[in-house]
Amino acid sequence: MIQITLPSGDTITCQLTVADDFVLGDVNLDRKVTAEDAAQMLLYAAARGAGKETQFNPENVAMYTADNEALEAKARRQADTNGDGLINAEDAANDLMYAAAVGAEGKADWDAILSKPDETTA
Repeated sequence: MIQITLPSGDTITCQLTVADDFVLGDVNLDRKVTAEDAAQMLLYAAARGAGKETQFNPENVAMYTADNEALEAKARRQADTNGDGLINAEDAANDLMYAAAVGAEGKADWDAILSKPDETTA
């Protein structure tokens, strides 16, 4: 909330909402989480594992060009689905579970996908 006092002494209270375009799991920046994103994560992880410098595939989104470091950084942040600082097969598996839930139920919940079962009750 922001309060603004006008010269007349009247006060206006405003609430600003900032659009959040962060879509966890979306590496091709099409604002959807699909198996295509998971495949790109696996290709990225394999190339990095082989010691190669790589980027996510920039051809999938017209505005996403290989020299746009900000968009590449955004794709990398969104790729790290479990928040461990790595992009690997676990992130891709999370994407596939999310995409499958959307396909089966029409919606998905990242909290449910990312929660680990309590090993003491298993």
